[in-house]
Amino acid sequence: MSNCEHCGQRHELRGKPTCSGHVTTDRDSYVPGQDRKPLDKPRPCRRWPNNGQTKCGMHGGSSPQAKAAGEQREAEAKARAAIVRKLGDAGEQVSDPIGKLCAIAGRAVAFMEALAGEIDKLERVDADGARALITLYGRAIKDAASIVESIIRMGIAERLAKAEEQQTAVIVAFIDGVLADLGHNPRDPEVAGVVTRRLELVAS
Repeated sequence: MSNCEHCGQRHELRGKPTCSGHVTTDRDSYVPGQDRKPLDKPRPCRRWPNNGQTKCGMHGGSSPQAKAAGEQREAEAKARAAIVRKLGDAGEQVSDPIGKLCAIAGRAVAFMEALAGEIDKLERVDADGARALITLYGRAIKDAASIVESIIRMGIAERLAKAEEQQTAVIVAFIDGVLADLGHNPRDPEVAGVVTRRLELVAS
């Protein structure tokens, strides 16, 4: 932990970070009924910060906005920890980056739509909760738009279409070859009809 840029000291106690706020009066020598003496230099607050926050309740950590932000940071930290535990030191090598990116885009859009559904359900809810949900929805829109924009910019949709065309051409050539080896004309309407029906059954 680095020194505070305001007081030049470390905000920590017993090796753990404390509130990022500052104390400007001498509380140690305070006598009830008398004014507290101002310190020559602000010192770090020794209180523990509220959950998911950097400040204690005395320095703004109990405000509704701070609580909402703290809850969001806690949720994000738990999610990151869960992912790290699941992946270990390193994730698997991505063998299909295009497919992975398209899958991520699908999930981002689905998450965005799910948040939109939750916002539509809002009836009587505290203002801070509604504000946090709307803020999260705005971020989801930006994330989904960014991923989709990347896909468009990289021409991935066109590449996938071309890959499907190439795969289809290979399959057609294979079937034509098999039919020719068996003595059938692939262009015969009756033969072509049988192949078409079989392919439809496989695709269904």
